[in-house]
Amino acid sequence: MKSIELDDKRSKEETVEAKEMERPKWPWGTCITVNHELLEILGIKNLPEIGEKFKLEAECCVASVSQYENKDQAEKQFTLQIEEMDLEKTKEDYYKKAAKKIYGGK
Repeated sequence: MKSIELDDKRSKEETVEAKEMERPKWPWGTCITVNHELLEILGIKNLPEIGEKFKLEAECCVASVSQYENKDQAEKQFTLQIEEMDLEKTKEDYYKKAAKKIYGGK
């Protein structure tokens, strides 16, 4: 997998007048909201802790394709519609939770 985290230059380009702490860390549109319906479908009974890691596996299809070009620039993009997905906790979280049980604390 490849990290899509924005570097400082790209982060500054994503915002016009944002303060240093408000700059985005990830590109716009890369966040997926897991609502109550999806929680039920995925069988997740309890909300995870903030920062907890999951492996996302998804099957999706291309929902739209667009291309734009003028004399100064060209842009291409496409949108994916997730049709099937599964979430599974990563081993890293398993070990963190085990350490938390053994040594206590957060």
